[in-house]
Amino acid sequence: METLHNKTLQAFLEKVSSLANKSCGKTFANKMRVLRTERERLLKNNWRKLPPEALISAEKQEIFRVIDFDTIVLNASNFLKEKEYVAFLYDISEIAISFSEMEKAQRLLHMIVTKLKNFANNLLLAKAHQRLGDISFYRTNWVTTLRQYKKSLDLHTKSKNRQGMAHVKSSMGAALVEQGEVVKGEKHLVEAKTIAKRAKLNRLLIKINANLGNVLSMRGIWNDALVCYKESLSLIGRNRNDAERAKLYMNIAIIYKARGEFDKALEHFQRSIKFSTKANDLYFKGLSYLEEADLYCKQGDLAAGTALATTAFRIFSGLGDRLSVAEVYKVFGIINRQNKRYDTALSYLENSKRINEEYDNPLNLGETMIEIAKLYGMKGGETDKARESAKAAISCFKRINADVKVSAAKEMLAVYTA
Repeated sequence: METLHNKTLQAFLEKVSSLANKSCGKTFANKMRVLRTERERLLKNNWRKLPPEALISAEKQEIFRVIDFDTIVLNASNFLKEKEYVAFLYDISEIAISFSEMEKAQRLLHMIVTKLKNFANNLLLAKAHQRLGDISFYRTNWVTTLRQYKKSLDLHTKSKNRQGMAHVKSSMGAALVEQGEVVKGEKHLVEAKTIAKRAKLNRLLIKINANLGNVLSMRGIWNDALVCYKESLSLIGRNRNDAERAKLYMNIAIIYKARGEFDKALEHFQRSIKFSTKANDLYFKGLSYLEEADLYCKQGDLAAGTALATTAFRIFSGLGDRLSVAEVYKVFGIINRQNKRYDTALSYLENSKRINEEYDNPLNLGETMIEIAKLYGMKGGETDKARESAKAAISCFKRINADVKVSAAKEMLAVYTA
């Protein structure tokens, strides 16, 4: 039985083969057919000597396809000039990334920026370094990510490529924020926005405004964040971009929820769910359910909050998204705290705390510590633990320069210190 990975690998290889045959010509295509036939004959003869259970059919097919990929990459160099070959490898790497074949893409891009760099122009090298940065971003290797983006930015700047500069600065900003360097990240995003506006790069501006809005929202600067999100919505206009709309409506709803404007928040959560369903974006649908659950809890409707949080938990568990699971645990903790089931509430909140510590997420960790502080405050007789939890939250918020959240946490600490 063919596995899902094998089907994806087959589709990937078909696209690679199509590009290779188009780029290298009929002679190349004929040679690949001969090599493929000979390779399968030799391997099948060797496999007959192995016990039948040693390799299942799906494993054999995967081996065939991996060998096919390497064979195409190697032999294409004999049918293309050096500059053409470098461009070909870059195009293959883009296909690999689109199929999440990150290791293959990284290998090809590394060849371009090292062994073959003398045959590539500055623009292609800049794009290759940028893609290497994107792959490291995907793997949360921030040091390598920023090093590759810096090399890309230098090359784009040298080539006076404003579009490339804006793209890379935007990505650098997002990486710095993820790394906890929020102020530096915000600076890069603002610079990227300035460049993109001058160059009228509206599609990129949608992304930059969304990222900048996220940073401002993280820091509690709600009004400015709202401006960024609404600007992105206006740039989308009537275009069919349901996934992006879903994200923006959810982020706007979160701001209204934080400001206590619950009716507006609920309206925007419903819009987010509508567009995430259209886009078949399960992740953002789950996030909208989670945030809506928190909103119902704030309004005192714990039954609705529990139902929505449970649905979100099923989605995130299926996706393997541990950070979002931690947020659901936090909501479950709040619900049980409101019902005065303090031990159960603390168990959920400690789960949320542990996961956020594991993934080094200062924003979510700080917010969880606030909820733990509230729990100890409600229990009575444990103000020492409430103070320690509030202090821990302040430390988390200071890491990301979330000044509004720091002030709110300090007010809480003052109550428990009095």
